Amino acid sequence: MKKSYFLGAAALIFASNAFASNSYITGNVKFNSDIDARLGSESGSMVEAGYGSDVVATIEAGHAFDNSFGDLTVYIELDGLQLGTVDYIDTPYTMLGIEQSFSTGENFWVAAGYQNVIHQGDSIESRMLVRLGYDFDSGVSLSHRTRIDLDSSDYKRFRTRFDNSIAYSPTNFNAAFSYNNIYYLMDEGTNSIKHEVRATWTRNGVQPYLEFGYQDDLVSTHGFAVDNYTTVIGASYAF
Repeated sequence: MKKSYFLGAAALIFASNAFASNSYITGNVKFNSDIDARLGSESGSMVEAGYGSDVVATIEAGHAFDNSFGDLTVYIELDGLQLGTVDYIDTPYTMLGIEQSFSTGENFWVAAGYQNVIHQGDSIESRMLVRLGYDFDSGVSLSHRTRIDLDSSDYKRFRTRFDNSIAYSPTNFNAAFSYNNIYYLMDEGTNSIKHEVRATWTRNGVQPYLEFGYQDDLVSTHGFAVDNYTTVIGASYAF
């Protein structure tokens, strides 16, 4: 819990001073084909999909600070806001994060970070992550992220998430397209693959986006495997 309070206080302090162009806010609404699709245990930890509703919302805000290594980004996310048909009532999840990027060259980048997930006032999950990527001059970008999620309950479950992404931003065209492949490796042997395809309107000001996703072999609250198809409508704004 001490880590949660520390990150929460840091996020509030940084947000109060975040008036530069390195600040951002983003949010989306996700439509699920399966209301109660969940990845992992039924305790609320390691939840990744339905959150007990066919429509859920996410809001995130953060700020990046320049330093001698690169950029230090702090952010806070409110996830799992139930908006649609509810199968079981659940409260939102709060995620507090901090991430340091390291300048390694003109096109290659590396970053490392920590996230803490809070639910109903308790710290339920700790996450450590490493990201790296390469941006080509042609507008193509490749990136990878490895994230280890540690359950804070007495069961001490864990999973590893691997994200592999490719993105393309055409020259002289205000749009960006990306594909993200996500593989979850669970300690109890329940693995899952998720596919995400996104299109973003990279205009000045608010940038809306549309995303379609598919995730297989999720665990429902009724104990059987399900597939979940998602449609996400969102927007981001940097200031």
